[in-house]
Formats: sequence, C-alpha cells, structure tokens
Amino acid sequence: MNDLKLIFLIFLFLISSCKDTDKISRLHVEGMQFFQLNKRELSKKKFQELYSIDPDYLDTRIMLGKLHYFDLEFEKANFYFQEAYEKENSNLNALMWVIKSNFVSGKKAEEVLEMTKLYLSMDSANPEILYIRGKLLENIGKIDEAILSYTKATQNVNFVALSYLQLGLIFKKADLKEKFEENLRKAKKISEDDPVLSKEINRHLSEIKPN
Repeated sequence: MNDLKLIFLIFLFLISSCKDTDKISRLHVEGMQFFQLNKRELSKKKFQELYSIDPDYLDTRIMLGKLHYFDLEFEKANFYFQEAYEKENSNLNALMWVIKSNFVSGKKAEEVLEMTKLYLSMDSANPEILYIRGKLLENIGKIDEAILSYTKATQNVNFVALSYLQLGLIFKKADLKEKFEENLRKAKKISEDDPVLSKEINRHLSEIKPN
C-alpha cells in the first residue's frame, strides 16, 4: 500500500513538473514574439512572470534588462543585467549590457572604464565597447587613448562611420582642419546607404559649434 502511495505521489510530481516546464517554455516563446513585434509592455509582462517562476531560465534576466533599457529605464535595466552577470561572471553579453546601461545613465566615467577594461581583457575586438571606451576617455580628456580606442573600433564595419566621426571631431577641436574633413568624408561615405546611421552622423554634426 505504501509503495502504491509513493508511486502515485511521484506520478503527481512528474505531471506538475511537466506543466511547469511547458508554462515556462510558453512564456519565453510568447515574450520573444512580443519583443520582436516591438510590443514591449506585453513582452515585459511575459518575462516578468517567467522571472517570478524561474529567473535562471535561458536569457530571462537579459531580456528583462533589454526591455527596460529600450524604455529608457536604465536603473531597472542595470539591475537585471548586473544580476545576470553576477550569476555567471563569464557571461560577456551580460557584462556588455551592464557597461551600456551604466554608460547611457551617466555613471562615473572611471567606473565604467574599469568595466570596459575588464571586458576587453576577454574580448579585445568588440567595437561597441571600444567605441564606448573612446567616448569615456575623450570625456575625461585622455585624447590619445580615445583616438586609439576609436581607431580599433573602425576595424568593424558597424562602428566605422561613428568612430571616424569621433576622430574627426577630436581633430577639429585640435584645429587640424584637413584631418577633420578627411575623417568626416569617410564617415559620410560609409553611412550614405544607411538612413538611420546617416541621420545620426548629421545630428552630431549639427551640434558642432562654429569656430
């Protein structure tokens, strides 16, 4: 009799576990679908429910962080990115998002620079981190190091235009007109077929104060 009772309890446990697994999988799929449709509030609800059940499931923390990040809720975003990184220190994707959220929220440059240094010690060629590092170094007046970081970032096509632009702006501040114009031409040439990137280049140029 006791054996039958034990078997029955195990059976109930297995059924319950299967239901939980199905629900977790469904929440993740639905959350991703809403995210891809840019329905962030609906996506956030799905991932928040998933987080309350199993926060370690796949990329749940990263997705919640991204959803808050794209809603400009950087403190909330950083909470999830930081938690994901603390759970797995080898997770470079989590560290990258920690850096990005701290950078855009205006955290102290020296602290974010330390994070970029740590990241680049494991992946020295990430153009986005190199670009952020360049901006931070430029902001604190370390121009030579900023130029080096921007130059490394130009080795990846996705950040070539913005990096050339930043190099050009540095040369403009140094009254090196020819180098400014040379880098500006490169930035415009690379971005001419990308309306979003071209708009971003022009936005930066519109902020330049005349000499």
